[in-house]
Amino acid sequence: MSLTGKNSQKRTSWRVDEGFTLIEVMVVIVIVGLMTGMVMFTLMPHRASLEDDATRLVGRLAAARRSAVLEGQSVGLQVSDSGYRFLRYRRGRWQPYSLVPDRTSLTWPEDTDVSLAVGGVYLRLERDRHDHRARPRPALVFSAIGEAVPFDLTLARDQALLHIRGDGAGHMVIGR
Repeated sequence: MSLTGKNSQKRTSWRVDEGFTLIEVMVVIVIVGLMTGMVMFTLMPHRASLEDDATRLVGRLAAARRSAVLEGQSVGLQVSDSGYRFLRYRRGRWQPYSLVPDRTSLTWPEDTDVSLAVGGVYLRLERDRHDHRARPRPALVFSAIGEAVPFDLTLARDQALLHIRGDGAGHMVIGR
């Protein structure tokens, strides 16, 4: 009996839900799509543009110049056809110096052509990465007062050509 005094019968309907709602299916599709995109983005090799490489190198050269001035020790750049590294003049000799944490040498992408002129004279770049048995010699040096010989570093890749030019006062520009 109910509160109203009438007999009420409970109606129970046994309805079995089978399948998923449209919303549930759409949410799953979105999640799977996002996860697939993240995996593809992670696995795809990123190829930096020539402009990215030049901008990154100019930033590192500026940091090398600042480091030379702040630490009162000359910092140099050793360049090869496959990469570059920074050196610091310490205890009477050039030693590998890391401006990038845990990396003393950095590599160019395989198809990058590099040339370097220091003081108007083009230098012959090393063919081998960096022969660690030989004494390291920098091609470009920032002195403890921040001076450097004017230079022109040319990077070429995929029919694109960029010059990184530096004057004796440490100012650097990227141009075509």
